[in-house]
Amino acid sequence: MGKLKLFGFASFLVFFFDACTVHETKSEIPTLSIDLDQVRKGKASDYFESVDYLWFEDESSEDASIGVFHRVIKHKGRFYIFDEDICICFYIFSEDGKFIKKIKGYGEGPGEYMSPSVFLIQNDTILLNDISQKKILSYDLDGNWLEDGEQRLPANEVHLDSKGNEYYFSRSYMLNNTKNQVRVFDKHGHLKFVGFPYKDEFLGLNVVNRKPFVELSGGVVLVDDYIDTLYIIDQYVEKPFLAFDFKDKGYKSKDLERLKDLDVMEQLEFLNKKTPLYFDGRAVLSERFFIGSFRFQEKSVIGVYDFENHVSSTFDFGVINDLDQGKVIYGLSPLDQESVYSWTTGIDLYKHVESLKRTMSKEEWQKYVKGEGSNLVNTAIRAKESENRVLIIFKWK
Repeated sequence: MGKLKLFGFASFLVFFFDACTVHETKSEIPTLSIDLDQVRKGKASDYFESVDYLWFEDESSEDASIGVFHRVIKHKGRFYIFDEDICICFYIFSEDGKFIKKIKGYGEGPGEYMSPSVFLIQNDTILLNDISQKKILSYDLDGNWLEDGEQRLPANEVHLDSKGNEYYFSRSYMLNNTKNQVRVFDKHGHLKFVGFPYKDEFLGLNVVNRKPFVELSGGVVLVDDYIDTLYIIDQYVEKPFLAFDFKDKGYKSKDLERLKDLDVMEQLEFLNKKTPLYFDGRAVLSERFFIGSFRFQEKSVIGVYDFENHVSSTFDFGVINDLDQGKVIYGLSPLDQESVYSWTTGIDLYKHVESLKRTMSKEEWQKYVKGEGSNLVNTAIRAKESENRVLIIFKWK
């Protein structure tokens, strides 16, 4: 594994769209306008060219039953799934959803972990960071433990880019001797970048974003909560990437000052029902699209920016899957550079298919099963009694 050091990372559930279109005003920085007066329904076909389904089969072994998706990695014809809360383990499934292995090593000895966080694959090596023991465990692609390594520094999330650079994101409680959230080391371990000061005024309001770093062709984008501008780190220099226009509904200094005087229950009341408009840190990105989740008081909306056409859209929560009449989509997470995913259970997917069937004539149903609904229906029938996860995989346009 070399001397790679890591810490804190995962995946995060993300959300969706519904369409209202606003063309960007002239600006040097692309700007996404969140217009709460122009919120509409959105369609998956506006952003994705196809949808696919994969059931993680749980018939062969009890170990195949998945707890929580914190990170799903597709690598060399396999799926690697990390659950840091329920089973505190990771799973390996084949490309067609067959269970291969469950890897669990809770403890304090070599090859064991207590509080795993980072989960990623680099150079055909699986890396799992243990926060409490400040070490990184490495495994081969079959899940066999190789060695324990030493982490470089504490962090909440870590990313490794395609050039071997290491990106560390830390909340203020992790590092008391620095005023910045992000540090970047090159592949030789040299510190090349320190930036993004802590937002002390938001310390009590942090949203848990399990994937703040997203690599695009131009660099690595930092996707953090409560910000009004996303930045890209290119050649160890930060540059504005996408600004948010909250239409005078965003946080103001008086809101932040007021928060400091609230007790815990009052803060929760404010967060759940009275918040100004803000970005909650959850998003998926491609070279063309940004799709992010925004909250205003008791309502969540989706903001979409099309970098190719310089267009902003504000959507209702929930995406209409018009690609194959599948389930409405309420959460998206990154899978690879070409795809994102949502998920459901086999039981719920089958219920959706049965509901669709009741709305169609016999002729319409036969046409649907042989056409656009073929993969959806076949997967639902196979998984109809399973509570295990079915990935719903969307390929970017």
